[in-house]
Amino acid sequence: MFDNVAECIEYILECQSEKIFFILAESWYITVVPVIHDLEQIHSIYVLSYNQHVYCQEQQYSKVCGVYNTIDDIHEVLVQEVAVLTTAKDLAISFMPSTSGNSISLSNRLEASFMYFQLLIDVLLSINVGNAKYDMINECRRQYDGNDYQLNIIDEFERQYTNGRAIEWYTRDSFLYRILNKALRVQDIDILFKLRFFIKDLQAQLEKLYEDDEKKRNGIIVVYRSILLDVNEFERLTKNNGDFLSINSFMSTTTDRNIALIYSGGGLQRPSQESVLFEIMVDQEKCQRPFHNIRDLSSFYAENEVLFAMGMICRIQSIQEVDGVWSVKLTSNEEDDEDLKKLRLHMREELTNETNIVPFGKLLSMMGEYDKLVQFYLLMLAEMSDDDPKRQIFHSHLGATYTDLGKYEEALPM
Repeated sequence: MFDNVAECIEYILECQSEKIFFILAESWYITVVPVIHDLEQIHSIYVLSYNQHVYCQEQQYSKVCGVYNTIDDIHEVLVQEVAVLTTAKDLAISFMPSTSGNSISLSNRLEASFMYFQLLIDVLLSINVGNAKYDMINECRRQYDGNDYQLNIIDEFERQYTNGRAIEWYTRDSFLYRILNKALRVQDIDILFKLRFFIKDLQAQLEKLYEDDEKKRNGIIVVYRSILLDVNEFERLTKNNGDFLSINSFMSTTTDRNIALIYSGGGLQRPSQESVLFEIMVDQEKCQRPFHNIRDLSSFYAENEVLFAMGMICRIQSIQEVDGVWSVKLTSNEEDDEDLKKLRLHMREELTNETNIVPFGKLLSMMGEYDKLVQFYLLMLAEMSDDDPKRQIFHSHLGATYTDLGKYEEALPM
């Protein structure tokens, strides 16, 4: 809470990676709103005024959601809005044109970006866990420093967590769901590396349930998932109609379309975002990513939730607006998709058949993501023993990357 305009704006400018729900008194409106309205981190603005007849230029500023007489009125609206945003903005996606009629080269930045996450999954699941649980808990405490409610839940996790409860903890509305999905959405290698212990447990539990269901799986199921897309993201979606879409996170879906629509936001009061409903047809016998109906394990039993593992790839079949919500039909039939087979074949040819750790570094280099590459090499070296034969290889790659960045002093000791 601020009573100084300059300090308030300075704080907002420092929050580069957060979304801010901004509440202000009517007396600040003319001074503050024109300054902050177009900042990317400002999600929405709520005006508190005890004068019921106050008029603010809401139409001029699209992020202004309304004028409210009491803070309780704003709280009621915020509870609903945060619930929608938490669910609909936690899904990370990327796009990839199909290969029909075209040769493939992973030197193409878009194609490399698409495959980046596919390799990242393999790396996270293949590296040693080590002390990752303690690294993760310390990181979570750091992020929620000062939040006693979440810190108590983190303490509970440290005391009671077992690998057989990974899904239960993932679906709980708490620190873990938020930190993991944000890290996947922004592809924060450092945070994902610290979370690898939980990611491996969640993946393993889902794979076990998937294997146990083998005899029960047959035919096609339809699941639904809502997502809010920024205007630029939505434009990329429409431009890639007919092509591939990759889900770069664990994906919670429901078999109940009406439940999914609750979290779509309905396109209301969000001029900078589009409400999208994914309708996904899944061939249960051919889908290559583990999934399971987790209704009996989830913290939200009534939602009839189906959870899919990271990295699911779908083809976009159609995009149509219905009552303010864009209905996007997807199909997941990876085994029979010839274009997807071609893409994976070329990926293997260009990145070789080595362990995925080295190709992942090569892929980051091809994408020009040298800062991420340095971070990746440093993380891997920190986990290796002094006598690990791969240390020399990683030191050599790290030195070359520092040279590419023009950081010659850092490169010399390599």
